[in-house]
Amino acid sequence: MAPGPILLIDDEKNIRLLAATVLKKAGHTVSAAASAKEALAQMESQSFALILTDYMMPEMDGIAFLEAARQR
Repeated sequence: MAPGPILLIDDEKNIRLLAATVLKKAGHTVSAAASAKEALAQMESQSFALILTDYMMPEMDGIAFLEAARQR
């Protein structure tokens, strides 16, 4: 059984790209977002088995994002 898609959220581009590359090499399907707002938009059209989010981001931190995502 293939693992479900992962949503990776981090405002730091290098960290986001590195983490996505490692996860993809491990066989995962990864969607990346540079902000919580971008991630919430992606969640409108796709479901994810796992969400990995940065804690400290501008506009909306990781905890606020998870609360918003849970409400959806």
